[in-house]
This record gives sequence, structure tokens and C-alpha cells, in this order.
Amino acid sequence: MSSFTKESTPVTSGVSLNAAIASATLNIVLKICLRVTTFLINAFVLRFVTRDVLGLINVRLNLLYSTTVFLSFESFRRACLTRRSDWRRVLNLVWLSVPASALTGFTFCLLWSRSLSAPEEHESISYVEAVWFYGLVVVVESLAQPFIVTAQAYEFVRTKVFIEGVSKLTCGIYFAGAVFQDPGQPVLHACIAHLLQSIVSVVAYIATFAVILSKNKSQHDVPLESWKDFAPHWEAEPFLDPAQCSLVLSFFRQGILKQLLTEGERYMMTVFALLTFAEQGVFDVVNNLGSLSARLIFQPIEEAAYSYFALTIQREKPFKEHDPETIASLSLTLGTLLRSLSVLGLTILAFGLPYSHLLLSIYGGNILTAADTRGPILMQCHCFYVLLLAINGVSESFTFAAMSKKEVDRFNLKLLGLSGVFMTASLFLVHILGSPGFILANCVNMLLRIIHSFWFIGLRLDGGVHWQPFRHAMVGWKTLIVFLVAFLISSSSEVWVYPWSRALHFGIGALTFAISGGVVLYLERSVLRLRSLLEKKKEN
Repeated sequence: MSSFTKESTPVTSGVSLNAAIASATLNIVLKICLRVTTFLINAFVLRFVTRDVLGLINVRLNLLYSTTVFLSFESFRRACLTRRSDWRRVLNLVWLSVPASALTGFTFCLLWSRSLSAPEEHESISYVEAVWFYGLVVVVESLAQPFIVTAQAYEFVRTKVFIEGVSKLTCGIYFAGAVFQDPGQPVLHACIAHLLQSIVSVVAYIATFAVILSKNKSQHDVPLESWKDFAPHWEAEPFLDPAQCSLVLSFFRQGILKQLLTEGERYMMTVFALLTFAEQGVFDVVNNLGSLSARLIFQPIEEAAYSYFALTIQREKPFKEHDPETIASLSLTLGTLLRSLSVLGLTILAFGLPYSHLLLSIYGGNILTAADTRGPILMQCHCFYVLLLAINGVSESFTFAAMSKKEVDRFNLKLLGLSGVFMTASLFLVHILGSPGFILANCVNMLLRIIHSFWFIGLRLDGGVHWQPFRHAMVGWKTLIVFLVAFLISSSSEVWVYPWSRALHFGIGALTFAISGGVVLYLERSVLRLRSLLEKKKEN
């Protein structure tokens, strides 16, 4: 008897929080190791490529890749991360991401190759060939989506984290080695590196499930017994879950707008040519370095938080009909996460402002710190942006998990308005301030999204005792004073010490960070123990 006929629930609410915490922890540990490695690799690569090449690869081609991947996969992944009694329909839906990636890739490759201005070519591979190569990479990655969704839904945390790390590391190591051996063909090497990353990911997932399927069914919870079970199930009646398909379409429409907001500055650079390729290259390097904490720490926490909220909240059911204990735990979890991430964001702000120039000088040398690059100013603007990212990420994770289909559709219209605000602010600020205007426009956009999320959370939780997330999210005044003192000491060191001793300036910052960090950990110790807080709440 096939396991599909059994009631199969990927996760339960009692386990989902532990799994979410485990996922966030493993993601953070792996991404720390991965980012440290890629940090060194990228610093190495900067010595062998020009600013113009950086702009072409990191902005123009990577924008094509991120756009097609986001529109092809993200809506399917989000819609399928839910409890389902029939996993066949979930897999049927996920397999649609393959033709979706082919269609999306073809459309955007055609747009990139024919509608955008081509840069000067100095390599054996042309710009148009590179564009279609990146489209091929997306189609290859789509073949792994059924395995990725299954691994995520059934909480194969280590599998997902390990495979993502190995594939990205393989890409980085190959690219660095290839550029070192043949610095005259960086675009070609970037294409091959991305294809290699996709192939490694697909092969690794297939190998993983080959091991799982070889085990006895009692040794795993996956409702799959053979490779045939991974294939589309034409016998399913209906073939697709209508409600889930509708959710995919909603997430797809939302994804288009969210992608515009996420990569808005790159789209404007590409379409309106507001910056040269060299300026785009510097902006992208500084932007990636500035948002390192967001990708390294905030993103895995946001993903884990969304998984927990989505698997705990019933979208179409009013909160007043949920279990009171569940709502109380949700409120406490949300408030704790908001406060903890706010503390991290304030730490980055306090030390990032006075140490931006030193960091860029060590990382990329004169290519990033020269007066015409405006690199240090870009990095300082990012410190403010990261603080807003920290707050917005978790609040929107709760918002998206709690929204019904109709609310998701309405939010799509709001995102459209936010896109207009961002574009208008970008054109105005970039005209006045240059490249830093993009970051400041993102700050305006992020602040508006935070206001909307807080409004939605307060409305959904219906005030009363459930206003607790906002009360619990407030950082204490003593903690704020500690950060202010740390900032003043570090800024004074930048003015008086840094010009004649980089080492001493660094030492002062390290000592200040250690002391202030210890004080903040002591002051905020109660909110950093999420599990014990939840257990205490349940006891009450």
C-alpha cells in the first residue's frame, strides 16, 4: 500500500518551533563559515578584475539570475510549505516550476539580450551568450525543486544547509581559481561557476534522497518509497489542489512587486543607466558587504520564523478562534525576535559608522576607498539600512504567514504603491547624492513596510494582552546609552587615532565592542532565552 494513501503531515505545531530554531542555528553557523570563506575569496578576486567587469557580472548578469530564480521558484516554495494530507498534489505543483523557469528564463534572457545596452566585449564569450548561459543555469536549478521542497517540508535541516553551503563554496572556489589562472576571461568563468553550482546542488539532492529511499520506511517520515513517487502523479484527483494553486498565483504576483523592491536599485541602474558599470561594480561590492549581516544572521532567522509562523497559524481562521495559548506563544516569540534583532542592528550601527573606511580599506583597498568611488559613504548609509532590515524581516515574516489569500492580494497593491515611492525617491536622491541615494531610498521604503507590518500585527492580534509583541520589542534605555557611548568612543578614535595608526584604531574598537557587548548581553539576557521564555509562558 502506497504511503501516499496515509495521512501525511510534514510537521506538527509542537515540533515546528524546535525545528525552526534548529534550522536558524544551523543556517547561522554554516553561513558564518561560508561567508568568511567567500569574504576571503571575493577580497582575492577584487585584485584581478576591473570595476567595469564587477558591474557587468555582479549587477547586470546576477540581476538576470536573481529575477528568474525568484519568479520561477519562490511562489511554489512558499505555497507548498504547509500541512498537506496528499503529498502527491504538492509534488505535482512543484514540478510546474520546471516549465515556469524555462518560460521565465526565456522571456528575461530575450529582454536582457535585445533591450539593454551591451557593454564593450573583450572576451571569447559575448555578452549575449553570457545572458543565455545564465538562463540555462536557472532551468538546471529547477530540476532540484521537488527535492528542495520535500527536504524543507520534512525538516531535513542539515541536508538543506549542507548542500547550499557546498554548492556555493564550490562556485566561489572555482571562480577565484579560474580568474587567478586566466584573468582575461572573468565573464566566462562566472558563467561556468554558476552552472557548476547548480549541477552540484541537483546531484547532491538526488544523492541524498537515494540514501533516504534505500532505508526502511520506518526510519524516515517522508511519504515516498521510490523514485517513481517523486515524479508527477497523473492519477491524482484532482491533479492539483485549487486552493494551493490560487496561493501560488498570489505569491507570484506579490513576488514580482517584492522583487522590484528588493532589487529596485539594480533595476534602475540597468534600465535607466543612472550609474556607469564601474560605479555599479563598486556599489554592488559595498552593498553586498554592507548587507552581510542581513544575509548571514537575519535571513536564516527570518526563514525559520516564517516557517514557524506559517505552520502554526491557520491563514483563513480568525485569531480569536485560535488556541489562546498558541496566540500567546506567537506574541511572545514575535516580540522576543524583534527586540533581539533590534539589538543586533544597533550594534552594527554603533560600530559600523566609525569603522566603514577601515573595513573597505582592508577588504578591497583603493578600488573601494578612492574618493571617486564614495565607498565609505555607501557603507555608512548601509548601517542605517541594516537596522531597518532587522526589524522589517521578522515583522513581515509574521505578516505574510498570517495573511489570508485576499489579504495577500491586497498587499500586492500596496507593494505596487511602495514600488512607486521607491522609484521616485531613488530618482530624486540619486540625482542629488549619487549612488548613496539608492540606499537612502531603500531606507524610506523599508520604514514604510515596517509601519504597515506593525499596523497589520496590531490589527490581527486585536490589541489587549496581545499587544505584548510591541511592549516586549522595545529596547531598554540603558542598552541605548551603552550603544551611544560605544559610538562616541569609536568615532573619536576614527578622528584622532585612525589617521596615524590603523592597528590602534582597530584595537580601540575591539576593546569597546567587547566591553559594550558584555554589558548589552547582561542587560538583554532575559530576551535572548527564547525557549525558556516560551516554556515560562506555557506554565502561566
